[in-house]
Amino acid sequence: LIFEKQNSFIKEKSFISDKLYWFIVLVLTLVFLFVGYFFIMFAGLNSDEGWYLYAARQVYLGQRPYQDFAFTQMPLLPYIYGLGLSVFPSIYAGRLVSLALSCLNLFIAFLISKKYFNKEAFVWLFFVVISNSDAFYFNTVVKTYSLTLLLFLLSLYLWISSLKAEVKY
Repeated sequence: LIFEKQNSFIKEKSFISDKLYWFIVLVLTLVFLFVGYFFIMFAGLNSDEGWYLYAARQVYLGQRPYQDFAFTQMPLLPYIYGLGLSVFPSIYAGRLVSLALSCLNLFIAFLISKKYFNKEAFVWLFFVVISNSDAFYFNTVVKTYSLTLLLFLLSLYLWISSLKAEVKY
């Protein structure tokens, strides 16, 4: 990692203006939400979705994973997906939770990009996320990917934020 003063990466000069940047981010956000709505409503049923939603339902009925019912994933997952099921018990609620987690993932990526890189970095990242239909699908259906990526990005952001500028080579 190459550092400049005050714990930030060397930023190159941006080639786009602020107005154009925010316009592009707004358009990409609208496309992201539209495609997310499409995947919530029309994506094919994934065979694991029922399993994760069943676990979320069991947790919100007072049972504990591993002790009261079999569960093979991290114990945080049913609690997170259970939030959506407690409001609206449906597969669509679980997928909406996944989309909300994906939105948080993009926001954390935006924070990392804004602090350490130039404007174009986030625009390119956002474009790649939207154009990769497989990744978009698996981050919208009820699976572990959205939550795992959120926890990874949070830890990456906290780790990068704690780095000191005294890096020696």
